[in-house]
Amino acid sequence: GLSGKLREIDWLPIFIRRGKNINAALEQALHAWSITPFSEEASLSEKVQSLFLDYYKRVYLIFDQFEELFLVDKSSSQKEATTFFQNVSSILENGTDFKIILIIREEFLAHLTPYEDILQNLFENRMRVEYMRRAGIRNVIQKTIAYHDISLEHPEEEIVEMILQRLESRQTGVVELTYLQVYLDRLWRNVIKNHTEEDITFTKKLVSESRFENVMEAFLRDQIDSIEKEVQEKFPEVSSQDWRKILLSMLYVLVTEDKTKQLLSKEEIYAQLGTYLPESLSHKQDILEYCLDRLA
Repeated sequence: GLSGKLREIDWLPIFIRRGKNINAALEQALHAWSITPFSEEASLSEKVQSLFLDYYKRVYLIFDQFEELFLVDKSSSQKEATTFFQNVSSILENGTDFKIILIIREEFLAHLTPYEDILQNLFENRMRVEYMRRAGIRNVIQKTIAYHDISLEHPEEEIVEMILQRLESRQTGVVELTYLQVYLDRLWRNVIKNHTEEDITFTKKLVSESRFENVMEAFLRDQIDSIEKEVQEKFPEVSSQDWRKILLSMLYVLVTEDKTKQLLSKEEIYAQLGTYLPESLSHKQDILEYCLDRLA
């Protein structure tokens, strides 16, 4: 991506996630990267300029998953966003040489429109990162398989097409690269159950029997089983049933209705776990902390 187009000496990328408040997160990120301590009266513009002088690199403030700002209640998000864009505007007005990149899901783009009055060039430089086209996905499959010395049953094109059809979204026709990675890994694991790693061939039968839904379910099950073994070794008093209650409860807490990851402190996670877990489990702080760290 962008990092491949810039030399290390050309930029200082600072990645920022909203957390509880995007403005606080910006302040924390600037302080974390600073070498020269900021004065108490320093403005945001002065802090960004100080970072430039610390590193002699142009500062890039990269706000990942910016849509998280609009997942809170409307009144709170408006106040927070207004302050954010006013801060950005003030830095620009002071002539500070820096770049800001907002990474946001397309369906949330309209939420930025009210803030054009504050930052008039908000939409002037934007790029839509599109999903990889079918031909590109086909190329990824073929090169990945070739790199790992995996053979395909003839005709090879038919196997690749079968894999594509397994992974394509019924609604959009899109193939998620993360799903492709998991699917190819599962095919490989299914083959080596009965073959050596030097003799791996993806066949029509293998692909036809490997439904995508089953593969994702198996992947999650493997992750759960792997962590469960560790937990049982470290905490033998925790039953398999209790461990799975803890894991599933953590997933409920950490995933939003929009299928994004919620940024919560450990204290907030533990507090919400009380909704899903019986008191006998919700107070086992050492076990909860271990499971949370293992899931992170």
